[in-house]
Amino acid sequence: MNLNPLAASIYEVIEDKGFHDIGHSQVESVTFRQLLHLVTEWAEMMALKHAMTYKTGDQPAGALLGRFYEEGADILIVALDLAAMHRLDMGRVPLERPYYGPLDHLFSLVPQLIGTIGDGYRKERSIDRDKLVELVRVVSELLRRHGGDALKEVERKMGKNKARPRRYGTAEVTE
Repeated sequence: MNLNPLAASIYEVIEDKGFHDIGHSQVESVTFRQLLHLVTEWAEMMALKHAMTYKTGDQPAGALLGRFYEEGADILIVALDLAAMHRLDMGRVPLERPYYGPLDHLFSLVPQLIGTIGDGYRKERSIDRDKLVELVRVVSELLRRHGGDALKEVERKMGKNKARPRRYGTAEVTE
């Protein structure tokens, strides 16, 4: 099926409505990039959950769990970067208080929260602090329930990030 005519028609309507004309500030551009980054880190974390559940691939379970922790830390790092960039007060986030609910429910909350945060930013150009706090709490709880310590994992990952060359997206330095 040739979707080019449909794609061209969609582009034409969106262009006509001015969606392509919007100029973004650097903060807006970085925010949109970080929101997309949350989605990609979540997808990586879910792929590892699937691999751990169904033991796909040749990696030992411990290695998969370590990578699962790392992807959770990546989500927390991006979320906290957004908080700092938008000057949101993250001084009283109750990480020590358990986040109740079945594990599957917690996993389903993460993409909902990311979507809500992203949609709110797209419409209002502000990050919903309460939703961001909830995202941090849910991901921290997922790590805790899998035997990890969210803050230690963030510190570990930030150690790796600090050892990288300046540019984002470059290869990691092994420990």
